[in-house]
Amino acid sequence: MKRRIFSFGDYIAEQEKTKEQGKENNTGGMIASFIEDAISNMVQSKDFSETAETEETKGGLPYSACGTMPYTFKPAELTNQDAMNLFKEPDGHFSKDVKYVDISKQITSGSKDLFVIGVREDLDIKKKEGDRFTDKILLVDPNKPTEKVASYQATTLPSVAFYSDPSRSMSKKGVAIMQPGVVEYKIGMHKKGNPSQHEALVQSGPMDIQRFDLKTPTISTYRPGQQETGAEFGINIHRSSKERGVCVGPYSAGCQVFADGKDFEAFMSRLKSSGQSKFLYALIENDDLSSPAPPPPPPGAPGSEEAGEAAEDKSEAFSNAADQIRKELDKFNSDESKLINIYNSVVSDAADAAKMAEVYNKKFNVGVIDDLDKALDSSELKQLTAYSAK
Repeated sequence: MKRRIFSFGDYIAEQEKTKEQGKENNTGGMIASFIEDAISNMVQSKDFSETAETEETKGGLPYSACGTMPYTFKPAELTNQDAMNLFKEPDGHFSKDVKYVDISKQITSGSKDLFVIGVREDLDIKKKEGDRFTDKILLVDPNKPTEKVASYQATTLPSVAFYSDPSRSMSKKGVAIMQPGVVEYKIGMHKKGNPSQHEALVQSGPMDIQRFDLKTPTISTYRPGQQETGAEFGINIHRSSKERGVCVGPYSAGCQVFADGKDFEAFMSRLKSSGQSKFLYALIENDDLSSPAPPPPPPGAPGSEEAGEAAEDKSEAFSNAADQIRKELDKFNSDESKLINIYNSVVSDAADAAKMAEVYNKKFNVGVIDDLDKALDSSELKQLTAYSAK
């Protein structure tokens, strides 16, 4: 199995290995030589994504140098209305943030226009997953408020393939990373005139970016500095390969990119059938969604004011824990360890489990285990105190 790519050096080593394998047969050797020459000739090319192309990607095939197993994708558990409520005035999570004023106005006005949300994964997760597709792109349809949002695996980050080597970057200033906010897009052609051109959403309005220094080996921040604003960065929303890609590799030097070409076809089909001429794209970060404080320790637990008074009513602790669990589940990508810790902080035996279930059901009209089952797998559910499989 191919190993994952975590740094630019790893990527280059894998790419060179691919080229050498191609030279082992006549056809492959011709292709490899052609690509090698093309790379050297395209240092100044504005379409700088070509400088990281490989034999696979030239043919529209998935690039899998990160390993053969894709990042485990979990679709967003949101309805279209839930997604709209994030920006809707006056109480939406992002409704008071000036970066999202355009989309907030659109939603609050009652518009039925489709819009798109990019959800950038927590930085800690990105650090662990290297160059794989860890993010989500959501298509929100206000005309179907009770249906779940269409949720697609993607990246909102440039690949490590474009760091460290100036010959692989369009700008000597560094590699662009789009910053959170709202950008206008329209349907157009990505990589026009190139063999891998395809219909996509192309940038048609200003956006904020920052740039990674060309000597940066890995992603350690989403705010590298060198802030710029412009409407012609060419940061489009497009697909990777025609099939499902495992790692970002040559597909993104800043663009928002779908992991699966078939997902992208479905996405574009819905956009085109809407009759709209433009679409708003709101990029948010999972780190920006409020992370609730842990519930207070239950009576009798170390650190509580009531230590030693184990018989005291724990109803308030159960209620607080229930609220924290629901808030964590409402995030686009909830933290499984946090969910387990919150539950176990108040449940120490079967009696506590029964009381917690009663409190949770009364507050949210659903069983706590049923709700947790949406985010936890069977092995994680077994870590819950006094858990009993149905």
